[in-house]
Amino acid sequence: MPATSFPPVASNISLIVNIIVNPSTISNINASICNGDSILIGGIFRKIPGIYVETLSNSSGCDSIINTNLSVNPIFNTNLNASICNGDSILIGGIYRKTPGLYSVTLVSQFSCDSIINTNLSVNPTYVTNTNSSICEGDSILIGGIYRKTPGIYSEILSSQFTCDSIININLSINPTLITNVNASICEGDSILLGGIFRKVQGLYSDTLSSQLTCDSIVNTNLSINPILITNINASICAGDSILIAGIYRKTQGIYADTLSSQLACDSIVNTNLSVNPLYITNLTASICEGDSMLILGVYRKAAGVFSITINSQFSCDSTIITTLSVFDLPNADAGNNHEIFIGETAVIGANAEQNTSYSWMPTTGLSLSTSSITNASPLVTTTYIITATDNITGCINTDTVEVVVNPLSDLEFFNGFSPNGDGLNDYWRIPVLSLYTSNNVQILNRWGNEVWITQDYNNFDKVFVGHNMNGDNVPDGTYYYIIKYGTQELRGWVFIKR
Repeated sequence: MPATSFPPVASNISLIVNIIVNPSTISNINASICNGDSILIGGIFRKIPGIYVETLSNSSGCDSIINTNLSVNPIFNTNLNASICNGDSILIGGIYRKTPGLYSVTLVSQFSCDSIINTNLSVNPTYVTNTNSSICEGDSILIGGIYRKTPGIYSEILSSQFTCDSIININLSINPTLITNVNASICEGDSILLGGIFRKVQGLYSDTLSSQLTCDSIVNTNLSINPILITNINASICAGDSILIAGIYRKTQGIYADTLSSQLACDSIVNTNLSVNPLYITNLTASICEGDSMLILGVYRKAAGVFSITINSQFSCDSTIITTLSVFDLPNADAGNNHEIFIGETAVIGANAEQNTSYSWMPTTGLSLSTSSITNASPLVTTTYIITATDNITGCINTDTVEVVVNPLSDLEFFNGFSPNGDGLNDYWRIPVLSLYTSNNVQILNRWGNEVWITQDYNNFDKVFVGHNMNGDNVPDGTYYYIIKYGTQELRGWVFIKR
C-alpha cells in the first residue's frame, strides 16, 4: 500500500489518525478432470494433477490468492465374466444375450468419466446326477427337505456351482444294524481290551462299533476267565539215571518247575518233585547143616557157594542180592553100642562130648542125666534111647540111637566071672541083684582068706569090682572068694577073673 505524507504541524498540535488495514484473501479449491482432458487455471490449460496458485485483486484492492488442487480421474476399463444357465438370457448394454461371447458397454463413472465394461459371457449346462445313498436302520436322511427312512429313489433339484439346475436322483438303501454275540476268554491275571477298556473280570460287555457300511455294529462279548493250572507231581528215578523235565535231563533230586500251555492256552505250571532212589546191594549170609538144602534163586542148594540175583526194589530200581551159603558139619551124636543088662543093672550109654555142643536124651526114663553126652541107663524094660546133639554155634542137630535090652533075673542070679581087659565087654563084675538093694556090702578074698577089696553100696555103675585091690592095682587072674551082704541075706561064693 502506498505511503501517505502529512504537512508539518506545530509540535504542540495533537493529530489523531485512524488507519484501516484491509486483509488479503486466500482460497483453497479442489478441481478434477478426466484422464485426457484439460482445465484452464490462471490462464493456462492444465492436464497434470497438482496444486496451482493464482493471485488476483479483491474488492478492497488487496491480494486474493486462489490455490487449486487439481486431480485427474481415470477412465475405467472393467473386464467382467458372466454366465447364464443353458436356456436363460442376461441383459448386457440394454440387450438380452443368450449366447456366449465378449460384450462391451461404455458408462459414466462416479467421477463422470468413461467406465467401459467388457463382459465375457459363458453359458453353463444343466446337470442331472444319479447317485446311491444309504442310511442305517432306524436313521433318516434329509432329501429335498424331507427326512426319508424307507428305501427308494428320491429326486431333488439343487443349484450347481454355476447356479444352474442340478437334478440329483438319489437311490436310497437301508443298511441293517449288526448285533454280534461272541465268547472271549483270558487267562487269570491277564486283561482284554473291550470297548476301549481293559477288562479283567468275567462278565457280559457291549461295544458299539461301526460296520463296513458305517452303521452300528454292536458286539456283545461274554468274557470268561480261565484259571492258571498248577500241578504238583512226584517223580523218581534210580541213581545214575536221568529224566527229561522242562527240556532238561535231570539227575539230582529237587523241585523243578515247567510252564506249559493248557488246553485253554493259559499257563499250566507243573512242579515236579524229583527224588533219586538208591541202587541196593544186599549181602546175605545163609547157612545150612550138612544134608539140608536151601531155596536160593529158585533152586534148592546143598553145597556152599556165592549166589547172586538182581531184582526190582520197592522203587523199581536194581536190587542185587548176594547170598553166601555156608554148609556146617553135623555135630557128633554117638549113643554108643547097644547094651544088654539084667533088670536093676545100669548101662553106660553115649560118648565123650564135643566142644560147644548140647545134648539131650529121649526118653528120659531110667536115665541118670538127660542132658549129658554120657549117661547111665537103668531101664526096667528094654528101651531105645535117642541122643540129640545140637551145635551151640551153628544150631545143627544130629541124632543117634542105642538099645538097652533088659533081661529079667531072679534075686540071686549073677555071673561068676568077668574079664577086666578094657575092651568094654564084661570089664567089671556085674551083680544085678544089688541094683535092687542099694544098701549092701561086698568083700573079695583071695584063696588064703586075705581081704583083697571091699566096698559099701555096690551099684553096678561107679562102685564095682574091676579086678583091682584097694590100692588100685590089678590083682592076678584067678579065682577069688566073695561075701555079699544085702538086706537080711548073705551070699558066699567064688568069682573068676580072666583078662
